[in-house]
Amino acid sequence: MYTGGIFVSMLPRLQYEEVIAYNLAFLAGMFAASFVLRVVCRRMFSGAVGLPRAMFKAALWSGVCAVPCGIIPEWAEAVARGGSSNWMVLVRAWGPIVYGAVVLTAWSGLYLGIKHYQFFEAERERARQTEALARSARLQALQLQLHPHFLFNTLNAISTLIVEGRSAAANHMLGQVAAFLRVTLDDSSRGSLAGRRRVRGRH
Repeated sequence: MYTGGIFVSMLPRLQYEEVIAYNLAFLAGMFAASFVLRVVCRRMFSGAVGLPRAMFKAALWSGVCAVPCGIIPEWAEAVARGGSSNWMVLVRAWGPIVYGAVVLTAWSGLYLGIKHYQFFEAERERARQTEALARSARLQALQLQLHPHFLFNTLNAISTLIVEGRSAAANHMLGQVAAFLRVTLDDSSRGSLAGRRRVRGRH
């Protein structure tokens, strides 16, 4: 987008060689500087450098990289005009150097901000998955502890009702037990299926 904006601004002045030389040299310098800053920012991110400290270092590197980005276009423009490259090139280069430093610092901030946002989102998703797995494990452990006692007590109660001749109550209790077991098995099946999908998604 930035490159496109530069080219659009050049369109009304394409007849001037010095304008073309200046803008092409500036774009080439900024493009090369962005690669240098990408390497620097990636190393700082991999080294777990905090965002404020990383931004401070990125701003310093942006200032260093902006120096040739400002001097080389002024020199290219002077050559295209047929003049000599003297100390005035350095004087005129201060504006492009400051401008380039601001643009490169903004680019570095955007890069580091996106990387840190992606990192925190990945950590949050990992925490969610860990919490879900822990909750599922606790539920399964509770079910393993509960089912034998529950079934034993329920079967004793049903057998007591049958002995007492209360078949309607026994049938009602059997229906409730069947419904409970059906819901429990369905929940376990859904949890296992979701776990398998998560494992496949990671692969």
